[in-house]
Amino acid sequence: KILIFDTRSYSVQDDFFRRLAFYVEKAGYRGRLLTDMELGSLHGYNAHDYSAESLANFFEKARTEGFALNPKEYLLCDILVENGIILRSSDGSYSAGSGAVISISQESPQWLRRTFLAHECWHGIFFIDADFRNAVGAVYYTMDPVCLEFLKQFWSTQATLSYDTSDIYLMHNELMGYLMQQSLRETKRYFVSVANRGSVQRNQKATADYVIKTQAAGFEDSAKILDTYAFDNWGYGAGR
Repeated sequence: KILIFDTRSYSVQDDFFRRLAFYVEKAGYRGRLLTDMELGSLHGYNAHDYSAESLANFFEKARTEGFALNPKEYLLCDILVENGIILRSSDGSYSAGSGAVISISQESPQWLRRTFLAHECWHGIFFIDADFRNAVGAVYYTMDPVCLEFLKQFWSTQATLSYDTSDIYLMHNELMGYLMQQSLRETKRYFVSVANRGSVQRNQKATADYVIKTQAAGFEDSAKILDTYAFDNWGYGAGR
C-alpha cells in the first residue's frame, strides 16, 4: 500500500507534489492551497512522502473550495483512488483509505537517490505501522534534548526545508527519517557534517557546536534503538 513515484526530473515531481508539500508540511503555509502564482519559484522538496489522511484532506479541500489543480495532480488523485490510498464517495467527496505515497527523482545523483529512497521508505512504514510510530515517539521524548533541538532548528531555518516544527507528528516522522536514512556506521559522520555546514554554524552555532563536541553521540544512541527495533521486527537495518 505504499506507492513509489520515481520521476524523470524534479520538474515532473514538482508538478505532482510541490503544492502538497506546502499544504502538508511547510511552516506558514500548512493547511493552505497555494495558487501557481503563490508557489512561484518556491522550493518544495527533492523527495516526498504523504499519508493517506494528508492526501485525502488535500483533495477534499480542493474539491470543497473549487480550487483548480494541475493535470498531474488530477492524475495523482485518480491513481490514489484506483489503489485505495484515498476513497471517492458517490457525492465526489474524498476520505482516507490506507497506505501512503513516497517519491524520489531520477534527477538526484545515485548516492543521494539511495539515501532519499531509504529515508522515504522508512516514512512509508511510519505511516502504516502504529507500533513503529509508538517506538519512534518513545525515542523522541527520551533522546538527548540538545540534539533534538539542533534538528528542530535545522528543519526550521534551512530554506529548502522549512518544516512546521509545531506539528509533533511531523517531528516524530522526520526525526525517524533522519536517523534511519543511513547505516549506523554513518550516523556520526552525517550529523557532524551537517553541524559543520556554514549555514548551520551561522543559524544555530550553539547546538551545532554541541553536536560536534559530543561527536553526535545523542543521535547514535537514538539510531541504535530504532535500528534494533527495525531488525527485530522486519530484519531491516538503518540505511536499507
